[in-house]
Amino acid sequence: MPQADPLSDVEARAGNERSSDCVVSVRQCWIGFGTGFRLLERPTTELDWRLPPEGTLWKSIKRRSIVELYGVMRTTSAVRHFTNDPLPDEILYTILDNARFAPSGGNRQGTRIVIIRDPDTRRALVELTIPATKKYVAQRQAGEDPWNTIYPSRVSDDEIAAAEVPESFTAPLMQAGVVLVVCVDLRVVAALDMELDRVGIVGGASVYPLVWNILLAARNEGFGGTITTMAVAEEPRICQLLGIPETYAVACVVPLGKPVHQPRRLSRLDVAGLTRIEHWHGVPLTPGRT
Repeated sequence: MPQADPLSDVEARAGNERSSDCVVSVRQCWIGFGTGFRLLERPTTELDWRLPPEGTLWKSIKRRSIVELYGVMRTTSAVRHFTNDPLPDEILYTILDNARFAPSGGNRQGTRIVIIRDPDTRRALVELTIPATKKYVAQRQAGEDPWNTIYPSRVSDDEIAAAEVPESFTAPLMQAGVVLVVCVDLRVVAALDMELDRVGIVGGASVYPLVWNILLAARNEGFGGTITTMAVAEEPRICQLLGIPETYAVACVVPLGKPVHQPRRLSRLDVAGLTRIEHWHGVPLTPGRT
């Protein structure tokens, strides 16, 4: 059965909402078809849509788009369990083609992505995740916050060596439809905190918005993934494995695929837990505050 034209349906509904107070001329619009959007050209002849003065049809369409955006934001989880379904290049291209509009410092767009499908390369990445993961697990078992830069770890080398790596840290790299290694060119990153006496954070503003856009776009296409960083501790070996230039840093490794289960409700801090007004010791932002 041929697919109905969504625009024709909108035209039909618009034609039923007639008023002499409002005339809308339409020549083109964007139409969604599952794996993205295409530009639907219409004849240059004016098509007069007479809508109610308040534009209720357009408000409804706009509101539905906002609701869909918020829905994607509220249900994009960290996906670590994947089915055997492939993630075709066509859909991956759509995901990246939309995600690439993320902001970066000075719009210098220094991010580059290595797309990994080869099983041998995946296995090599798995091996590179193990050293950092063992330390992570050992610290968790000792009641520490793993890899934090504030409090020195009390975990011994023997405890780290004895730690067992859970499959959840390595299986996604083998099971996902594709693995993305996200890199950023340090020559174009404005690391304004480079002289502060703490670990650098600011440079991530030029790469992680793109990574999050990738996850949002994947969710929109019925796929999912997660940001993993365990392999980054072995960055020199990753660069050697993939031929990454020395001026680039590895920001994360992102497995993408079809989720076994797509959560519909996530547990996160509420706005009051996230915010303080005017001062660190200020009151939180709450609903209805003026």
